[in-house]
Amino acid sequence: MKLTGIQDASVISRAYLPRMLAKIDWVALSVVINDCFGEQIKALIQDEWMSADEKVLRGTLKSGEKQAIIHVVSHESRIDVALACQAGDKSSEVTVMRKLMKETGLEKAKMSLDAHHCNPETMTQIEQAGGQYLI
Repeated sequence: MKLTGIQDASVISRAYLPRMLAKIDWVALSVVINDCFGEQIKALIQDEWMSADEKVLRGTLKSGEKQAIIHVVSHESRIDVALACQAGDKSSEVTVMRKLMKETGLEKAKMSLDAHHCNPETMTQIEQAGGQYLI
């Protein structure tokens, strides 16, 4: 209510959801999340194991498009820690994840990642930053 000024908002229909999600500015959303929860997230990164995975939002893609959200969650507290948008034909979860880890400090954390992250560049990034990984 405070943000939107709408008192009696209804639930978004399944038909409208893909259109609404397509309009989200994922970078701006990430900034808002960091502004609101940044200090809490920094504490989690130091103490808890994090899990990262890519998820495609059903109904948001046209045929042939590549788009997904990389989502990082704390194993213990189940709190969302970070997210990044992967979009475009040349986009790769591996490179987007490396950039996200660098920008958020997750490379210093204890991370569990999918098997396709098992490559020297990603593991070296985490190792050199002082983090730990399980792939």
